[in-house]
Amino acid sequence: MHIVNKILSYFPHRHLFIVGVLGLIVGLVSSKALLSIAMMVIVGNALLNNNVLANFKTWLSEPASVLFLLFFLSYIISGIYSEDKIYWMERCRIKLPFIALPLGFAAVKPLSKKLLNRFLLVFVLVIGIASLWMMINYLSDFTHLNELIKQGKPIPAPMNEHIRFSLEMAFAIICGGYLIADSTNQIAKWLKYILVFITLFLLIAIHVFAVRSGIVALYSSLFCIVLVYIFAQKKIVIGISILVLLFAMAWASLQFIPSLENKYGYFKYELQMIRNNEIKAEHSDAQRLVSMQLGIEIIQQHWLAGVGAGDIKTAMKAQYDLKYPNKDFAIMTPHNQFIYVWVCTGIFGLLIFITAFFYPVFLIGIKNNILMIAFLVTTLVSIMTEHPFEIQLGTAFYMLFIALFLQHKKLKV
Repeated sequence: MHIVNKILSYFPHRHLFIVGVLGLIVGLVSSKALLSIAMMVIVGNALLNNNVLANFKTWLSEPASVLFLLFFLSYIISGIYSEDKIYWMERCRIKLPFIALPLGFAAVKPLSKKLLNRFLLVFVLVIGIASLWMMINYLSDFTHLNELIKQGKPIPAPMNEHIRFSLEMAFAIICGGYLIADSTNQIAKWLKYILVFITLFLLIAIHVFAVRSGIVALYSSLFCIVLVYIFAQKKIVIGISILVLLFAMAWASLQFIPSLENKYGYFKYELQMIRNNEIKAEHSDAQRLVSMQLGIEIIQQHWLAGVGAGDIKTAMKAQYDLKYPNKDFAIMTPHNQFIYVWVCTGIFGLLIFITAFFYPVFLIGIKNNILMIAFLVTTLVSIMTEHPFEIQLGTAFYMLFIALFLQHKKLKV
C-alpha cells in the first residue's frame, strides 16, 4: 500500500485535470470517443489519488453535486419498472457525466479566473476552427446546399450535430465578447486581436449556418445581457440603442445571407403547414410539437412514477399508433427535456431535475454575470425544444461548463 501511495504521489493531478478539460473542449466538435476518454481522465484523476476518500467527501458535501447524483439515481431507480433494460442502461450511461465530472472536479483546487479564461479562450478558438471548416464546406458547395436548406436540410456540421454545434457557436460568441471586454483578462495584445477576429467571424458564421436553435440562443442571450446592463447601469438610452442595433443586425442577416433567408422561408412554409394541420414526416418542427403533445398525454396516465427510462420509446410508439395510425411519422421521444424526464421518472424525478438544473444557476449567480446569463439562456433554449441530456454531446457540453463555473465560484466563497 505504501508503494501505491508513493506512486500516486508522483501523479501530476493538476496537469491531468487540465488535459481532461481540454480534451472535453476539443471533443465537443471532433469525437465522442475523445469525450469519453477525457471524462475518464478527469474522474480517474480523482480516484487514482492519495486523497480519494477526501475527494468523495468533498463531492458529497456539495449540494449541487448531490442534486446531480439524485437526478442520476432517479434514472437508475426507474429501471426497476422498465422492461427494456438495454435502452434503460443506455439512458443511464448518457447520464454518467452528472456524477463523473462533479467527482472529478472535487479533486482539484478552486478554479482561478486566469485558468477559467484560458479554458474559455481555447473553447472560442476550437469553435472558430470548426466554424471555418463548416464555412469552407458551405462555400465549396454553395448552390447545392442552399437548395437543401430550402427543403429543411442543415449545412453539414462537425459530428453531424448541427443543433449542438449552433448552440456551441452562440455560447462561443458570448465567451469571445466577454474575454475581449474583460479589462482584467491578461492575454497578449496580438492574441486579443485574433480573438476579436474570431468572434466577429463566428457572428457571421452562425447566421450562415442558419440553425434556429443557435440563432435564438444568441439573440436571446444578448437581449437578456442588455436588459441586465440597463437595470444595473441605469443607462437606458445606450441599452435601447444596442437592442435596436441587434434588431438591425438580425434584419440585415435575413436580407443578405442566402442560407438564412432560405431557412426562414422554409420555417414560414412549415408554420403554415402546422396551422393547416397538414403534418408530414419531413416537417421537423411539426413532429417536435407532436412528440411533446404525445409525451404530455403519457404523463396524464403515468404522472406519479412515469413509464421508466427504458420504456419511453415503447410508450411513445404506442401513443403514435393510437393517435396517428395512418401517418408516416418517425417515432420520436418528447423534444422537451422536462417532459422527457417526467415521462421517464415521474413527478419526483421531474422535481429533482428542476432543482438540480436551477440550483447551480442561483448558486453561481446571474447578476452582472454575462457568462452565466448566456449559458442559462442557451441551455434553456435547448431543453425547451429538444432533449440534450439524452445525448452524449449535450450532457458533456452542459456539465463541462456548469462544473467549470461552480469550481470558479468556490474561489469566491
